[in-house]
Amino acid sequence: MTKQTDELAALKKKVEELEAKVSPPKSEFKEISDAEWIDKMHQMRERRMAHTMHPEAEANKHQLALDRWVESQRAFEDELNDQYFVGGFQEFHSKTPSFHKSRRDRDWRVR
Repeated sequence: MTKQTDELAALKKKVEELEAKVSPPKSEFKEISDAEWIDKMHQMRERRMAHTMHPEAEANKHQLALDRWVESQRAFEDELNDQYFVGGFQEFHSKTPSFHKSRRDRDWRVR
């Protein structure tokens, strides 16, 4: 037993020497203050919100699309109201010269 205890003590001494030679790993952790942390989180949120759209701008975008659609429908209806057919040919009131006045003429009811 004494031989084993001597070997064990020698091994423990060797381990202690090796541990003393090896320096502990150096941490690259840099402690920051609360103000720096708050600023960092604020910048992160700003970058994230830069990719989103403001609700009013989103609603405005939809309203603009709706306005464009309504205007195109009005133009289409005006175009349909402007056409008539004579002998199978499509004619347009706006392009037909006439000597009599009608509601479609620009100078209707002008004296």
